[in-house]
Amino acid sequence: MALVDNARLFAEVYLTAADAFIAVWDEKAHTSFWRPITAIREADTDGNPRTVADPTWLPLLANPPYPEHPSGHLGLSGSFGKTLRQFFGTDRLAWTDTNIAGRTRSFTRASDAVDEIVEARIWSGIHFRNADEASVVIARQIARYRAENYFGRMDDDHHEDDDD
Repeated sequence: MALVDNARLFAEVYLTAADAFIAVWDEKAHTSFWRPITAIREADTDGNPRTVADPTWLPLLANPPYPEHPSGHLGLSGSFGKTLRQFFGTDRLAWTDTNIAGRTRSFTRASDAVDEIVEARIWSGIHFRNADEASVVIARQIARYRAENYFGRMDDDHHEDDDD
C-alpha cells in the first residue's frame, strides 16, 4: 500500500474512532445505566419481584467506575471494523494478534473480531449485550456518515461495502 493510502486509512480510522468515542460517552452521560455487578447484587431493588439478588456475585474483570451503556470499547472497535471494511471494500481481513497475557487470536474477518469483543465484554461481566450491540450500531452509523461526508474518493480501488 502506498504512503498516501496509509495516511488516508489512518486518518479515516482515527477520525471515525474519535467521533464514535465522543458519541458513546455522550450517551453514557445521558443513560447512566448500572453495570451487571450492580444489577446482580441489587436485583431485589429493581421493582421486579421475580429477580433475586446475589450480593456476592463478582465479574471476571473489575468494572470501570462509570456508566455501563453503551460500551466504549465496542464504540472504538466497531468503528475500526467498519472503517477497515469500507476502506478495503471487504470484510475478509485476516490477521493474528497476541494479547498482553500471551494469548494469540487469529481472525479472517473484521466483523468476527468485533463479534468476539461483544461476547468477551459480556462473559467478563463488564456489560450487558444491549450496551455492546448499541455501540456497534453507533460506530457503524458514524463510519457511514464519515464515508458520505468526508474523504472523497481518490481512485477506484476503494469501495464502500454493503455487508451491514
